[in-house]
Amino acid sequence: MTRIAVTGGAGRLGRSLVAGLAAAGHELVSLDRDISDAAELQGLEQIAVDLTDTDAATRAIVDVRAEALIHLAAIAVPFSAPEEVILRTNATMALTVMSAGVAAGIPKIVTASSPTVLGYGAPRGWLPDRFPLDEETTPQPWNAYALSKHLAEQTIAMLARQTGDATRFAAFRPCYVIAPEEWQGALTQQGHTVVERLADPALSAPALFNYVDARDVATFIDTLLVALPEIPNAEVFFVGADDALARRPLAELLPQFVPGTDELAAGLTGTSPAFSNAKARRVLGWRPAHSWRGELGEPLPASDAFRLARSSLAQRPDENADSRSSSELASRNAPDENADSRSSSELASRNAPDADSASRSSSELASRNAPDEDADSRSLSELASRNAPDPDSDSRSSSELASRNAPDPDSDSRSSSELASRNAPDPDSASTRKDVLA
Repeated sequence: MTRIAVTGGAGRLGRSLVAGLAAAGHELVSLDRDISDAAELQGLEQIAVDLTDTDAATRAIVDVRAEALIHLAAIAVPFSAPEEVILRTNATMALTVMSAGVAAGIPKIVTASSPTVLGYGAPRGWLPDRFPLDEETTPQPWNAYALSKHLAEQTIAMLARQTGDATRFAAFRPCYVIAPEEWQGALTQQGHTVVERLADPALSAPALFNYVDARDVATFIDTLLVALPEIPNAEVFFVGADDALARRPLAELLPQFVPGTDELAAGLTGTSPAFSNAKARRVLGWRPAHSWRGELGEPLPASDAFRLARSSLAQRPDENADSRSSSELASRNAPDENADSRSSSELASRNAPDADSASRSSSELASRNAPDEDADSRSLSELASRNAPDPDSDSRSSSELASRNAPDPDSDSRSSSELASRNAPDPDSASTRKDVLA
């Protein structure tokens, strides 16, 4: 069990993160502007503090005596305040909070960033060098909110250069967060249901169809905190689902909403998302456990089912041996390479004895590049029909991470008509609100 302090713990993402980490057995402390009566925070320690006040924030963070610090607090919505206010508040708060964590001797410090640092939705157009987008994609922030998040990433890099490995830092870019109850039909932050977002691609297009289940954000942070001492310092990670929040391939959808991406998005076939979580998988061994199809009870497209089946076979080639066809099994009476029932033409065609394929025809043996007794007779339809282990079948109730009403800083669900009407389109929020999340 780790004692974890979360700034902005009463916010939309904060409540879900606190609930998830508490459920994992950690001791949580929420630091926010006010004490919250949210169900997720009941029974947990809460500290009311103005995190924009350097002295007050420093005292609170020192006094909490945490073993890890997660910084979420920020003005959460682009254009919800004057640009200079957003930049000054978010950038200063990030520096204040994380510097206080260093002064307090907290060994693990993580800050929330945003996919918007990449710059999609810029008024004069935006094109990446490639898809899928990942941590190597060049940031091109075009508004104060995105810039403030980019500065938060640079802040942990700066502090790491000051402290060396005495303090371990990381930043994460959570995609559009969906709470458990929203899979059941509750409205998402911008007033649409998930099903409505899927039915009208224009609602998810401004965020490039990215999303992540709130429960997966919690498991990511849990995994990250364990790994921090062993990975390079001040790393940045995308945290997103394995698929896109869309019913059609992004190779078809992105060119409709992001001009000039026809060739760039051509490889985003099937359910492939625009944002890659491969680094988190590779470095941390984390992967999301939820998908919109799993939560809504919809099957994978046949092409993706086939891909998952082949991947499963490649990783565990022997566990599926009992799915051989009965005709193949019937043809193998005994592993006797000298069986006299083989025709002379078959024996002549064999370059090397094969004790397990006495009754296979010479044409079948000739077609085999590498002996694979577990897969050579599986049909495409058999593979496509196989149900790979489903990481998206988590049946936890919505009370596990409870409802979250505050806007998600990393979401953007405005309709295409709304985007066209704005002089400065906002990629991360469908409805700019004026409240400021501490």
